[in-house]
Amino acid sequence: MSNESQAERWVWNVERMLQKVTFPDIPTKSLQASTDSEEKPSIFCEKENLPFVYFGEYNYPICGIRSDFSGWQFVGFMRRWFDLDLRSYNQYIQEKKHLARGYYHRDYFDNDTYLLEHLLINSCILVFAILLFQNVRNGIEILSGTKEINRDREDQRSKEFYILYQYIMKDPMKIKLQMLTMHYQTPWFVVERIYTNCSNLSNHVGTPIDKLALSCFDDLYPGMHKSKVHGDTSTLPPGGFKHLLHMFHWSRTPEENFLVETSSLFIRKMVDYYIPSVTELQLFGTVFEKHAGGSIDMSFYDRRLSGVGVMQLAPWHMLTDSSTLVTELLRFERQYVNCGFPFTAYFASMACMLKTEADVQVLRANGVIIPSTRFDDKDILCCVRELKSEIDDNIAMPNPLKSLEEKVMAHYQRSSYRVYGEFKRRYCSNPWITVSVIAGICLFFLNLIQTLLLLFK
Repeated sequence: MSNESQAERWVWNVERMLQKVTFPDIPTKSLQASTDSEEKPSIFCEKENLPFVYFGEYNYPICGIRSDFSGWQFVGFMRRWFDLDLRSYNQYIQEKKHLARGYYHRDYFDNDTYLLEHLLINSCILVFAILLFQNVRNGIEILSGTKEINRDREDQRSKEFYILYQYIMKDPMKIKLQMLTMHYQTPWFVVERIYTNCSNLSNHVGTPIDKLALSCFDDLYPGMHKSKVHGDTSTLPPGGFKHLLHMFHWSRTPEENFLVETSSLFIRKMVDYYIPSVTELQLFGTVFEKHAGGSIDMSFYDRRLSGVGVMQLAPWHMLTDSSTLVTELLRFERQYVNCGFPFTAYFASMACMLKTEADVQVLRANGVIIPSTRFDDKDILCCVRELKSEIDDNIAMPNPLKSLEEKVMAHYQRSSYRVYGEFKRRYCSNPWITVSVIAGICLFFLNLIQTLLLLFK
């Protein structure tokens, strides 16, 4: 059978499948999820014969995607109301299928048909979810057709939309976390193709899907890095984004790439990294400030005239699901080493500095740690320890982290700073104590002047 006839047969089969698609009540049955990948650069990994892929509430067996699987509803919705071009999609993926297969475990798909169906369904779900969560345009109006875009008289589209809307919005934070989970990723070039192949969608919205996607997660991890806000294309990673988690990681990290050096004969590993705790650094005249750069920046410098060391740290907005997301970012850095280790560096430093609840209190008071109300100091310490366990101690230490360690330790090992820090802690920790000390000094000098004047008389 020729390639052209195979492609036509695939499109015909999908069209027939979509004719059977109905919009029943929300499914509640949950099937077994796939496990994490250990094989690089895979997204998914099949351990023995685990047969299911999972996204949100939507589950289907790889060995044949059933017509009653709710994910087909998303494909049918995009096909019916946004003119998703299945022939163009099939032609494009056939040309790129070897690239797409490279994202997955070698034994994950039995044949090309299952690969094409898997990418089609997951990409349609992702496009729908991104349009719903983004804050650039009104996603509900775009998807439900409540304005001029492809409005139908019987309002069937709105009915179908609100069924799919309930799937996603039943637990939106859970869905957002799964959109950024390592082993649930979908190759980004496929997601872009689905978006652009929906002619009634991309032309109407007029905004690239990557820009829409970047606006989805501020309530999960606030603070796009200011070096990425202006959209300078020179900062984009070579070869584009691999998937949504890659894009999110890029948007939150500084231009300083935190790459590891492998050419040096003497390579220090993360297990060797050490800086003193917050309270220890305070004893040596160190103050802590919020970094103005972005979501993961760190720096240290000395104010020579005053003898103060300044540790600047990007604020950590510790929300309910923050630790889960940070765990995925640490896993991403372990698997995609060419993207650098900024999150690894930041949380390795946090693990060094936060040893006691007193350390946490200092960073909270200075606005470096901004937790939700449900987290107390003990919870924050436990969270930091859990994240430390996700850091691979055997990776080489990134150069910016080595530089930070050298600056901190150089300040810490100067005895003069210890004297200054002890004086400041004892006499300047409370404004009333400071006022009392100054008043005492002034009184001493006034008495001294009065004594000298009496002697001269």
